[in-house]
Amino acid sequence: MKLTCTYEDFTFNTGEVFYQCIIKDQEALNEEDYEFSGQHLTKKYDPDVTFVEFRDCNCPKVPQGLTKTFPNLKVLSICNSKLKDISKDDMAEYKNLQRFICDQNEVDFLPGDLFEGFKDLNYIKFTNNKLGVIEPNLLSGVHKLQYVNFKSNPSIHKFAANSQVYNRSINTTLWKLRWFLTFNFLSSDQKFIRNYALKCPDPNKAIDLLKECANGYESKMNLLDVRYDVYEERRAKDVAELKAADEKLTQRVAELEASNTKLHQEIEEMEGLRMKLSQQLEEYKKEVEKEKEGNIKLKKSMQSQIDNLVQQFQSIMFNIKSQ
Repeated sequence: MKLTCTYEDFTFNTGEVFYQCIIKDQEALNEEDYEFSGQHLTKKYDPDVTFVEFRDCNCPKVPQGLTKTFPNLKVLSICNSKLKDISKDDMAEYKNLQRFICDQNEVDFLPGDLFEGFKDLNYIKFTNNKLGVIEPNLLSGVHKLQYVNFKSNPSIHKFAANSQVYNRSINTTLWKLRWFLTFNFLSSDQKFIRNYALKCPDPNKAIDLLKECANGYESKMNLLDVRYDVYEERRAKDVAELKAADEKLTQRVAELEASNTKLHQEIEEMEGLRMKLSQQLEEYKKEVEKEKEGNIKLKKSMQSQIDNLVQQFQSIMFNIKSQ
């Protein structure tokens, strides 16, 4: 199947730059062999592509065979493309992904083994889908996970309220991460009761707080946003390392300033020596001029004496010849 695409460089807000292939407004993407027709940027080729995005397409399942054309794929995005089903087999060829984005689709179920073996995956986004069930251990093998977002989905009661699910997911996968959970309590007639936002570095304590908040309400929960950030110990370690690096840098700056001061002193001393040598050179030139003038006078005096002697010699020789 031939797909019309465009290529461009894309920069995430983290500063990471990816070479992107964008497939837009394509129908019935359910084959495994694709031919991509588009003009690469200068000196760019298929192996340089690290980001593939399907936008406003019709692909009820995850497109297959992309890595045949783009072997270095790191980011896969499927947005507003009517994706309904997603399974471990569908994702088998994409185990080298760092980011997976699935926004504005029709996915209602995520199996627990979906990301099994994804060692480099650090970013997961499933906003604006129809998620109702997320099986336990969905994130248990994703050890580099930094961000996950399920915002704007229907009830995800089993994932949000079942402490066993959270215990297995967080304790085995994200025990070093602090998690932020924001959700609404809704009464049986769907009227808004109260909004809670929990921030807690201890997953078990957070579960207790969640259950305590829910106690007394006939409610179901709408999981709006789950985000993971650096755990306090990791952050404290980073702060300590930055502080040590700052102190080391400050010490180095002080050393450089002292060295710079010493260098300026040496430059001033050298400038003084240069001026002194310049004065001595001028004096030497004057002495040379004086000696030169003296030599000229001496030369004239000696020449005069020689001329006198020559005259005397000639006179003597004349007298001898006359006798």
